[in-house]
Amino acid sequence: MVALLNHIIKITLNDGRTLMGKMLAFDKHMNLVLADCEEFRRIKKKRKQGDQEVSEAVEVKRTLGLVILRGETIVSMTDEGAPPEVEEDKKGNVCGRRLPLRDSANSRIHRCHQDQVAECLQAVVWACYLLVSINSRF
Repeated sequence: MVALLNHIIKITLNDGRTLMGKMLAFDKHMNLVLADCEEFRRIKKKRKQGDQEVSEAVEVKRTLGLVILRGETIVSMTDEGAPPEVEEDKKGNVCGRRLPLRDSANSRIHRCHQDQVAECLQAVVWACYLLVSINSRF
């Protein structure tokens, strides 16, 4: 799952909806945070054509933005595209701190990127905790 961070993913939910967005974070329950998320639904429209009713499926698109998605509603998840390359990524910099991506001495990835992922995951866990505690009151 770490390999899918910042990738565009397509998620099918158990109610038939499909979400597509950039995966920012996840946790051990597979709760996800998606940015620039769009929802796709298939709606059957009925219309009369002469004596008969004809139903046709129409796909409706809705822009949601930032979404926190509960993991138990996910049926399937596919990778739709890699994240776009940023000019700084081409130079080997990460985190906007002008640090090289790999340490030349022992070829390890710097910790600043790992720290950002950990902070994002912590925010997801707190957001999910708040959602569960708010929903349990009603």
